[in-house]
Amino acid sequence: EQVWALHALGLIADSGGPLFRNHVDSTLSLLLSLLINTPRVHTQMYRCLGNCLSALLTTLGPELQIMTKSMSSMRETCLTCYAIIQGHPDSVVQSAAISCLQQLQLFAPSLVSLEGVVPDLYLSLNSSHLLLRRTAANCLRQFSQQEPRRIWEMLWKDGKGLEHTVLSKLDIETDEKLRFDLKEIVFSLLSSLAPNDPMKWLLLCNGVLSATAQTDDISKDTEDIGQTEGTSGVEVDEDMKSFTSGEEKQVHTNITPRWPTKVFAVECSRKIYKVCENNPAHFDLMLAQKTQQQDGGDYLVMHLSELVRTSFIAATASVDQLKLAGYKALQDVIELFAGTPDPDYPQHVLLEQYQAQIGAALRPAFTSDTPPHVTAMACQVCSEWLGSGVSRDP
Repeated sequence: EQVWALHALGLIADSGGPLFRNHVDSTLSLLLSLLINTPRVHTQMYRCLGNCLSALLTTLGPELQIMTKSMSSMRETCLTCYAIIQGHPDSVVQSAAISCLQQLQLFAPSLVSLEGVVPDLYLSLNSSHLLLRRTAANCLRQFSQQEPRRIWEMLWKDGKGLEHTVLSKLDIETDEKLRFDLKEIVFSLLSSLAPNDPMKWLLLCNGVLSATAQTDDISKDTEDIGQTEGTSGVEVDEDMKSFTSGEEKQVHTNITPRWPTKVFAVECSRKIYKVCENNPAHFDLMLAQKTQQQDGGDYLVMHLSELVRTSFIAATASVDQLKLAGYKALQDVIELFAGTPDPDYPQHVLLEQYQAQIGAALRPAFTSDTPPHVTAMACQVCSEWLGSGVSRDP
C-alpha cells in the first residue's frame, strides 16, 4: 500500500506542476524521512521515492536558485535525498537518481559538481541494464550540450575520449532512443571542438571508415596500412591504391566498425564542414597559412586530401547506404572548395589535384549492377562537379 501511495503521490506532483508548489516542503520532509528509515531491500519503495523527488524538482524549477532561508533548506533536503537514492545498488533506482541529477543541473547548475558525477555516468554506459544505459546517455547528452569542452577534458584518458567510447557503443546498441542520444553526444562535442582542431576529428572519422583502428599498436604507420590494403587480393587501379593508402597518421580507436557506424562517421565529417563554415580561413589556403602563423590554428583546407579521402572511401564501399553518404560528403567538398585557388599555380584551384580520385569514386556508380538511387545521387555529384568548372577535361 505504501508503494502505491508513493506512486500516486509522484504522479500527482508530476501532473500538478506549479499547482503542487504549496505541498513541496511537506512532501520533501516525508521523502527524507522515508529514505532514512526504509531498508535498501525495499527496492520498489526507493524507485517510487526517486520518481517523487524528480517530480518535486521539476515543480520547484528555477526557484532552486533563489537565495532565501527556506529555499536553502529545501535545496539541502533535495541534495540529501538525491545522495541517498544515488547510492542504492539497484539500476532502476540509479536511473531515477540520474533523472533527479538532470533536473538539478538544468535548474541549479551550481549545485552539481560535474567532476563528481560525470565519471559515474561514463561507467553507467557499460551497465548491463538498458534503462540505466539509456538514462546515463541522455544525461551525458545534456551535459555535453551545456559544457562540451569540460566534459570532453574530464573523460580524456590514454589518448582516447568520450567520442571513442560512443562510437564503439553504436556498434552494439540497438535501442533507437539510446543510439540517438549517443549520436547527439558526438555532435555536441564535435560542434564545439572541431572548429579549433578539425584534423583530429577527420582522422577519427577516417579511422572508422577504413577500419584501420582495430589495433592498440599506435606506432603502426600508414605504410603498414598501405601494405595491408595492397595485399588484400582486391584489384584496384593506381589512383585508388595511392589514395586509400593515406598520407597522414590514423587515429586508433580500437573498434571494429559496422556499416551503420561508418555511415555515422561520414555524417560527422559533413558536420565538421558545417561547423567550420563561418571561418573563411578553413576554405582559403593562403588565408589559412597566414592565420596559422599568427595563432597556430588548424584549418580544413590544409587537409583537403583527407576530406576527399573520407568521401572516396565511403563512396566506393559495398553498402548502398554508405555509398550515398559518401557521395553527399563528396558533393559538400566540391561545393565548399571549388573556388579555392592553388597558391602554387595561378589560375588553378586546389581540387584539380584530386580529379583522378573524384573520377575513380564516381565511375563505379554507372555500372549496370548499381541500384538506381545510388546512380541518381552520383549524377547529382557529377552535376556539381561539372558545374564547378574545376574539371578541365574535354
